[in-house]
Amino acid sequence: MKSERPILKPLLLVFVFIMPFLQGLYFYFELFAVISILIVCLLILLKTKETIQLNMGQLAFYVLFALLSLISVLYAVDPGMAMLGALKIFSYGIFFIVIQIVVDKTYKKHLLMTMILSGVTMALIGMFSFLTDIGSDYLIQGNRLGGFFQYANTFGVFLLVCLLLLFMGSYRFRLTLLLGTILTIGIVLTMSRGTIILLFIGMIGVLVIRKAAGWYQQLVVLLLGIIVSVVIIQAVEVTTITRLAVGTSASELHTRLLYYKDGLEMFLKHPFGTGHMGYFYIQKAFQTGANYSVKYIHSNLIQVLLDIGFLGGITFLSYILYQITDKGIDHRYRFLFLLTMVHGLIDFDLQFGVIWFLLIILTIKTSPLDPAFKVIHLKRKRPIYMGIVVMGLLYIVATFVTTLQYTNHSFTAVRMYPYYTEAKISMLRDTEYDETTRLNIALELQKVQANFVESFAYIRDYDYNNKDYEAARKNALICMEKNPMNLHQVEAYSQVLVSMVEAYIEADRYDEAIIIIGEIYGIPNYLENLNAKKGTDLNINHKVTFMMTRQLNQDYYTAVRLHEFILSK
Repeated sequence: MKSERPILKPLLLVFVFIMPFLQGLYFYFELFAVISILIVCLLILLKTKETIQLNMGQLAFYVLFALLSLISVLYAVDPGMAMLGALKIFSYGIFFIVIQIVVDKTYKKHLLMTMILSGVTMALIGMFSFLTDIGSDYLIQGNRLGGFFQYANTFGVFLLVCLLLLFMGSYRFRLTLLLGTILTIGIVLTMSRGTIILLFIGMIGVLVIRKAAGWYQQLVVLLLGIIVSVVIIQAVEVTTITRLAVGTSASELHTRLLYYKDGLEMFLKHPFGTGHMGYFYIQKAFQTGANYSVKYIHSNLIQVLLDIGFLGGITFLSYILYQITDKGIDHRYRFLFLLTMVHGLIDFDLQFGVIWFLLIILTIKTSPLDPAFKVIHLKRKRPIYMGIVVMGLLYIVATFVTTLQYTNHSFTAVRMYPYYTEAKISMLRDTEYDETTRLNIALELQKVQANFVESFAYIRDYDYNNKDYEAARKNALICMEKNPMNLHQVEAYSQVLVSMVEAYIEADRYDEAIIIIGEIYGIPNYLENLNAKKGTDLNINHKVTFMMTRQLNQDYYTAVRLHEFILSK
């Protein structure tokens, strides 16, 4: 039997080190580029082997996730984006297969140490950015260290797992002190309350797992890291540290609870899911209390339910249960897996490909004697090669298309992939495109999915500017129906009605003008009813107050004046 090429394992380690720097593989193009390279690695590995051994128990979950995502394309809110979502999910299975083929007990330790060093390097760069302001536009968001992930909460979780891995290992104290202090500083600078709470829970877990061995060394690391963090925060006069003292009454917590309530209502109406990005496109119609716009719902479990339905939710929960109860996985890694999943209950960590990859490395088994392993004989390699090559080409094309979108070449991206809704939305928002092009894009978006408010709003404004008030009124009503929490939609509707009344008066169509004036008079009652149906007493961000705005009052009094003018005739 041939063995894999000696250079491949070190190259994979370099690759694993670099991946977190690619924005945590949050964006399509970075994840797809990584998978394209891994597929090349997979072809090389298969060429050097006659048999491979795979843990079919773990692989089954990644395959099932991928199949459910693929099936969701058939009924998704947006099939084109759902297909990209399916490619994302397939990525995790591909990563699992590549790592499973090369991994052994020693190599797994190398992989985890590589992740630790990657986390340390990112934290160190983040500290430097905090102190010097160099790169702060990229690494720091709202005075919080988001690092290369550009999202503080998930970056904090990544650093936390790296820190606990360091404490669970048998490393020299000097090395633990140096690396652990840097990681602790990075965690504190994220100012993520959830992560810092989990840090203390994680430390208790480490003490139990290690039977309190070396507890004083870990305490020194934590204290030193916290002290240095406070010094840095004081040095740069960051006031965001006060967010760590906010309790459960914080508006952020209530806002999250509102997300979950609205999301679960959406799930009840779409029990098989809405497909990838479906939640984002139709969330406005289900919102209560606040006018918010979030791409993901800040809960991995609820996001799975919304994407691929109750079957996906059952699969996801089964996956978690399988991993944390499998005694073939080191109990230290099961604990870290569970800790990460607990944080994911209130955030969208799994939208970052690197978090998936970290979890795969933590839980992947290294003993082929495990009954879940199956030996696969590669007797007929050509069909396997052809299938992998086709998939590789698919990922290369997907990488190119999504890179075009990310680099603001949306027109070319749409030409290559006509179902790329996000690229069309970018074109719709880009004033560099002429009015006719943007109008056609808006009409195309309406055909793909009837829930994207911006397309109706654009056509409403287009009709209004061209004085087609009847058509503008129709689209204004649709915008209010699909985005009831946005009072700007009501203001636009009111403005259209006032212009209609003025046009009818000019044309001596007084009876029709009075009917439209009646609609304007009905706006206060509409807002009162909307408040009863959609309002909330919770202390939340972006809370909507259903009251007549200055613009609405101005339109109302204009309607009164026009009404009096008609009556005087």
